[in-house]
Amino acid sequence: MILINGLNGPVIPLQNDMSELVADLSSPDAQQRARAACLLGKKGRNAESAVPALIRTLDDATPVERPACGDERWKSNEETSPGREAAVALSDMGRQTLDPLIDALADDSWVTRMHAALALGLIEDRRAVEPLTVRLTDEVPRVRARVAWALGMIEDHEGVGALTAVLTDESPDVREQSAWALGMIEDQAAVDALNVALKDESPNVREQSAWALGMIEDPGAVDALIEALKDESSDVREQAAWALGMIEDARALDALADAIKDDHADVREKAIWAIGRIH
Repeated sequence: MILINGLNGPVIPLQNDMSELVADLSSPDAQQRARAACLLGKKGRNAESAVPALIRTLDDATPVERPACGDERWKSNEETSPGREAAVALSDMGRQTLDPLIDALADDSWVTRMHAALALGLIEDRRAVEPLTVRLTDEVPRVRARVAWALGMIEDHEGVGALTAVLTDESPDVREQSAWALGMIEDQAAVDALNVALKDESPNVREQSAWALGMIEDPGAVDALIEALKDESSDVREQAAWALGMIEDARALDALADAIKDDHADVREKAIWAIGRIH
């Protein structure tokens, strides 16, 4: 602790904040570790000396309550961990953390790999695309899903081929996240694979694929989306109606008119919106 004399008052203590926060990353209290990581992130580029300690913290998956230090970017009731807070902190420090995070993608710990992908997605630097696509074959589904998410955040067309390949991944979470990422990138090269994904066994994957096709706005998806208006899931039918409205192709009008009679109000509402948009 450093002591200085106040100009108009008593001696004021000033803590060596950075070193104390780094030390707190090794605290036996998980909440304190998460809070320290969060506070280091708020220092941004000024916390460069803390990068190695934060990289080591990525492996800490101990659940704690959010918010760790008043960060409002996430839902207040969402659970977090020191590793997740370290990932966010490293992303807040900017591109100076890019190389150590890319190295962390090859770490022996799957938790470290998952949190490194989270940080790289938040940084949104296209230099991370190639090392991330390599990790789409990671042995752990949660890592693959987070990597797909990160590629969607970066929105670089270089990742499209690898993302379409994992639309057939054994994990429905990975397939769903890949469909989301392809929608974010908005590349027409993904349309055929997303059309196939509209028949996935998981309704979440089908819904996300319909959303992605709406984002891409390619007429090549119209027939598959018309068929999706008959899906057993009302969420899929609603998303398909929205997507057809985004594409604005008159071929969908008859099917959308039929969808106005759907049992679910949300589907009917989206169908009416889509018809109005097409006209």
